[in-house]
Amino acid sequence: QLPQCVMRKGSTCTCDLSSDMGVIDLRPLSRNDGQPKFLVDGTKYHYFYNPCYGFEKDCKGDVAVCQTLHPGRGAGANCGKQSTGSITVQQTTNPFTSLITYTGGDGNRMSLVRLICDEKQTKPKFAWEKEHPSEHYNFDLTSNACCPQKPPPSTTSTKPAPSTTHSGGRGQSHHPEDNKISIGTIMDITLLLLIITYLGVGIAFMRIERGATGFELIPNKSFWASLPGLVKEGTLFIVLKIRRQNSDYSAL
Repeated sequence: QLPQCVMRKGSTCTCDLSSDMGVIDLRPLSRNDGQPKFLVDGTKYHYFYNPCYGFEKDCKGDVAVCQTLHPGRGAGANCGKQSTGSITVQQTTNPFTSLITYTGGDGNRMSLVRLICDEKQTKPKFAWEKEHPSEHYNFDLTSNACCPQKPPPSTTSTKPAPSTTHSGGRGQSHHPEDNKISIGTIMDITLLLLIITYLGVGIAFMRIERGATGFELIPNKSFWASLPGLVKEGTLFIVLKIRRQNSDYSAL
C-alpha cells in the first residue's frame, strides 16, 4: 500500500508522508521573487512553472503553471492555480516518484508534474512530456529535492540544565531563585504605590474641596517643604554623635 501524503496547512508544496517516511518539500525548487523557476517548450506553447509561490510572468496571481505562445508578452493561460496543489505518491522505489496536480484557472485545464527522486540530481531538470488528454499538461521534474526528506533528530534533552551562579554571559543557566522578587523589592514597590496614592488623593482633595491651584495642590505642602531641612539636621546629628563617641574612645 502506498503511503499517504498529507498537505501541510497553508502550504501547496509540502506534505508529510505516512509510515514515518519523511516530508516532501518543494520549496528548494521554487522562487519567491515574483518570477517563475522553470521555462520549458511544449509541442506548441511555452510553459512557466514555479512550485510553492505565484508569479507575475504572463500569468498573474494564483498561478503555478502558465501557458504562453510568446514568453514575456503576457496574455498567458493559467493552466494550474497555485492554491490547488496536491501531492500523491505513485511509487516508493526505483525511483521514489510522486505527482503534484494543479487545476487551471478556467476549471478545465489541469497540470500534472511528476516528481522524480534522484539523489545525484542536485540541479533540477524540468521537462515537457505531453498533453494527454486534451488540456491536461504533463511534465517531469527530477531532483534530489523530490526525495522524501527525513526530519532532523530532536536535540531536546531530558536532563536538567546545569545551574551556575554567574550573573551574565551567553548560554549560562541560573538558579530559579534568581527570578524571585525579594522582600526589599516588594517593600519598595508598596512604598511607591502608597506615595502615588497619597499624592493623587491629596491633590484631588485640595483641588475639589479647597479650589487650590499650582503648588497649593500639594497636600501638607509645608511639611514637604521642610523635609529636606529635617533630613539634613538628622544627618548632622548622627554624624556629630558618631564623631563624639570616637573622640571619647580615643581619650580612653
